[in-house]
Amino acid sequence: MTPKYLIKEVGANQKRRQDLHPAKHSHKLLPGWLSTQTLGFWSALRLSGSIFRLRKARRQFRNCRLGASPPGIGTPIGLPACWYVPEAPTHHIRINYFMNTSSKRPYLLWPQLPGTAIFSRFHYLCDMINFISLPQNLLLGACALLLSLVSFQVKAQTGDQRIHDHNNNGWYMYFGDHKLSSKWGLHSELQLRRYNTLKDPQQLLIRTGVNYNLTPDAMFTLGYGLIETYPYGDFPAPEAFLEHRLYEQLQLKGSLGRFGLTHRYRLEQRWIEAPQTAKYTYLNRARYFLKATLPLVGPSIETKKPYLAASNEVFVGFGDNIKQNIFDQNRAYIALGYKFSPAASAEIGYMNQIVQKANGVVFEHNHTLQVGLTYNLDFSK
Repeated sequence: MTPKYLIKEVGANQKRRQDLHPAKHSHKLLPGWLSTQTLGFWSALRLSGSIFRLRKARRQFRNCRLGASPPGIGTPIGLPACWYVPEAPTHHIRINYFMNTSSKRPYLLWPQLPGTAIFSRFHYLCDMINFISLPQNLLLGACALLLSLVSFQVKAQTGDQRIHDHNNNGWYMYFGDHKLSSKWGLHSELQLRRYNTLKDPQQLLIRTGVNYNLTPDAMFTLGYGLIETYPYGDFPAPEAFLEHRLYEQLQLKGSLGRFGLTHRYRLEQRWIEAPQTAKYTYLNRARYFLKATLPLVGPSIETKKPYLAASNEVFVGFGDNIKQNIFDQNRAYIALGYKFSPAASAEIGYMNQIVQKANGVVFEHNHTLQVGLTYNLDFSK
């Protein structure tokens, strides 16, 4: 007979194993890794933004007078550049608290861009509604969302020494990843980018590469791109110019429920021709692309079925020749897609592209119609 204390110990061990592994398929490596990469990269972007804002706050703090009183209700938006709110409640998120050297009373610094006055009024609004019996995290979340929207709106309405150039473009694209063997393949890509949706040329992009499949869901690509850019917009280049580009890319695929996820990490080495000269400037750029797809019919994207697609890609420049535009551009995209066959699909959608020019002053806001066709050939059969 087995002693009772051994039976109890064996039962506890079995329960511990069940708690650690509640289901066989809940700990797949790739989906979990993709999910953590998505959340981790977003957190890293938020952290980077907070660091840049903190550095800007410190510079503004040096130019502020200690003990300055808040502006009145009638103060024009954006004046003064920064100020203090006396006796800030302790339950607020503690960001940039300082002490007035004369009265030793706590002050909360709002080192915002133009729009500080209206931002502070909503700060007090959140104080006034604090008595409502809502969960604190819900209340703080609602206030934070309200403050963020107001701050963004005010910033867009006030001048901050930036020039905004709005354009309507159309991008008509073909993509193909052609299989040569179980491991090797070729990438082909052609993009006709037009200004005024279709009327005038904006850019021609031809890109090719060699694919190597690390796993069924992970692919590495090494390739070359040729880009010709034409004068367009309110601040055009003097003439058309060329760019030669090498790139290294890692693409990962996975799923989260009904959503299909694609991560793409790309490094680019760019040689850009200076207009009206024969000289080239060398630049480095890093890109991160995240795309999600959702089938409109059924649990997964199947042949002759529509789907939704949304993506975002951020571009960051680095290296000695990057001066004012470390942030290069961002592309946010939403589209309706249709899968014709296992090898062919098409998407039509809208992309909002923000481009910071090299001088750091001109910002392009490109509202772009995108039409894309993907056709993958299999030469391994």
